[in-house]
Amino acid sequence: MFFAILINAGVKYFNIMTWYDLLNSLKGKTALKKLKIIDVIWLFIGYPISLGIVIYGATEIFFHDLLHDLTDVL
Repeated sequence: MFFAILINAGVKYFNIMTWYDLLNSLKGKTALKKLKIIDVIWLFIGYPISLGIVIYGATEIFFHDLLHDLTDVL
């Protein structure tokens, strides 16, 4: 969660829409008018990849020995 907040703060600095912004704009039915191509790329490609990298890194740090022991058994 910590890294997701940091990622969202960084994206807001560059004025790119976050999921929170998108959902709030859908209430006012102005989402499609405000949506830029960079927003779509970020929301559907960049954000999932960045969170995946964070999860991969955390898994390597906290479960490194466990994962390598399991692969040795298999």
